Amino acid sequence: MEIYSFDLFPYRGLSAFPGWPFPNHLFDSATGTQDYAEHIEEAVLCEELGFDGVTLNEHHCSAYGLMPSPNIIAAMLAARTQRIKIGILGAALPLRGQPVRVAEEYAMLDCVSRGRLIAGIVRGIPNEYFAYNVSPAESRERFEEAHEILVRAWTEEWMSFKGALVRLQGDGAGVRLQ
Repeated sequence: MEIYSFDLFPYRGLSAFPGWPFPNHLFDSATGTQDYAEHIEEAVLCEELGFDGVTLNEHHCSAYGLMPSPNIIAAMLAARTQRIKIGILGAALPLRGQPVRVAEEYAMLDCVSRGRLIAGIVRGIPNEYFAYNVSPAESRERFEEAHEILVRAWTEEWMSFKGALVRLQGDGAGVRLQ
């Protein structure tokens, strides 16, 4: 059995959850700075306590989880730990823009963590789509296209891809978003 810590990085400066979206006027940068530092220290402590890994996810405009980019925290943890696995269990792939960039960032994180990355992806929840003004009705098509590109980017030489949302030219001429 393996033991993992899962931390949403909630904003601790509130006595009650304010709902979504998290109003900017309720966020105090000093409290936020302290929260990030404490959450990161807790994740580093997991290695010292013998956990097998830590897991992170992605949320937008929410006090529930101050993690719009789990890749940033994953990179910090890769630099501060030696053994534990670092799982990104909830990167909202359909909202991440260019899928090739996601593949590159995950590959980079896997290298700097010396093979400790667990690259998880999800479609996301409606709130995440509303934060980016994207219709949740598009989530499945966006996810399926981005997932195919992600896997192919990790397993093939330069590729061509012609989807409804993304087009890639296999001649190295570049990437075009529709």
